[in-house]
Amino acid sequence: MACGIARLLDGIEFLRLTGIRGVTAGALAAVAVPPYFVHSGPPPAGHVLARILLNLLTCAALLVFVAGLRHLIRGAGPAFDGPAGPRAAARPA
Repeated sequence: MACGIARLLDGIEFLRLTGIRGVTAGALAAVAVPPYFVHSGPPPAGHVLARILLNLLTCAALLVFVAGLRHLIRGAGPAFDGPAGPRAAARPA
């Protein structure tokens, strides 16, 4: 069963969305780190809010990337499902 966004996009668009969100998450993470080291004392409230916004955007981009990556891995075949695949519950401990 495919997730909702996978049904709306064809293969190449889905790959592109997953890749762009992965690069976006990495770029946002790189941009979000330096503001922590700009001030020697307590930072202004506006800078703290900007850092929080950057972190939220990074988490959102990372969430889309990981969901897309999971969909791509599961589409590769049952051998690539890993320990959390649908056959995991049927395996003996």
